[in-house]
Amino acid sequence: MADRDGDEDRALLARHGRRLLDLTHASVLHDFEFGRPLPVDIGNETAELAAQRATLVTLRVRGGIAGTDPVRRAGTVHAWRPLLADISGNAFAAAFADRRQPPLGAADRYDLAITVALLGAPQPLPAAEPESALRPGEDGVLVEWEGGSFALYPEAWAALPTPRAFLAEARRRAESGAAAGDVALRCARFAVAAVSDDD
Repeated sequence: MADRDGDEDRALLARHGRRLLDLTHASVLHDFEFGRPLPVDIGNETAELAAQRATLVTLRVRGGIAGTDPVRRAGTVHAWRPLLADISGNAFAAAFADRRQPPLGAADRYDLAITVALLGAPQPLPAAEPESALRPGEDGVLVEWEGGSFALYPEAWAALPTPRAFLAEARRRAESGAAAGDVALRCARFAVAAVSDDD
C-alpha cells in the first residue's frame, strides 16, 4: 500500500518545491544580514503551506571534493510550526547552529546546494517484526526515550541496505545517547519527501 503522506508530500513538492528552495536561500542571506530567521507571513498562504509541518533543511557548499563537503542540517521530526516558518527557522539553524559543523562562512552563502525535506508524522512500528514496516531507501526511523530522541534519515540506507540493519543502527545510536539503563525505547517510522537544487 502506498504511503499517503509520502505521496501527498511529493505532490506538494512538485507544486511548491522551487519556492521552498528559494525561501531557504533567502533565509540564509537574511540570517547573515540580520542575525535571525527570515520572518514569514502565512496570513494569505494556502492551507498546505500554512499547516504545521516538520521539515529538514540541508545545506552543502558547492565546489568541494565530493564526499568531503561539510553538510549542515537542522530540523525536527515532530511538527510544531507552520511549514514556511519551519523552513525559514531551520535554514537559520542549519547555517549557524549545527553543532557538528562550524557556522556557514559568509563567502559560501551564495554557492549552496540546498535540500528541503518534508517529514511525515511518525508512525509507531509494530512490536512484532518492526523492521517489516520499513521501506528501504524511503523511510526514516525515530527512536525516543524519556528525555531524548534520535532520528536516522533515509540517506543512511546507502550504508545500511536492509531494514533489520537500519533499525538496529537507529536503536544502537539511541541507546548510546540515552541514560544508562534506560531501555524504554519507542521506535517509529516517518515518511520523507525531498527536493534539492543540487547539481
